[in-house]
Amino acid sequence: MNITTFKRLLADIKGVGTNRIRIKPGREILEIIKTSLVTRNDVKQRWKEVADIVPEKKLLRKREKRKRGQGSRRGAKYSRLSKKRRWMIKVRALRKQVKILKEEGKIDNATKKLLYRKIKGGEIKSKRSMMEFLSRLGGLNG
Repeated sequence: MNITTFKRLLADIKGVGTNRIRIKPGREILEIIKTSLVTRNDVKQRWKEVADIVPEKKLLRKREKRKRGQGSRRGAKYSRLSKKRRWMIKVRALRKQVKILKEEGKIDNATKKLLYRKIKGGEIKSKRSMMEFLSRLGGLNG
């Protein structure tokens, strides 16, 4: 097995990128890789003799979260969060609210189904419009 194949296999087994796999220095290490490590199972069993996994850099994820303010945003309104994604978030939130109202006994099953249809159709766009619709309908029990 050559070194690149070994690195690729080990990265796949350990769930890390190939750049995090470091081969230990020395000629005997290369010989072990080329002769004894033939199958994926061999790599699983003997990888510690041959390689090290470099730990993840600290604070990288925190740094990625910074600099997301209004002044740093580039691109159109929907390039960062698509219209479909926004719609999905809104619909899920409204449906969750309908579920809560149903569990609390404030609406019956027929009203729940009606609200689901109105949400999907876009007639109800927010929690406030849903409550106004319910008050007009007279469907709020408690």
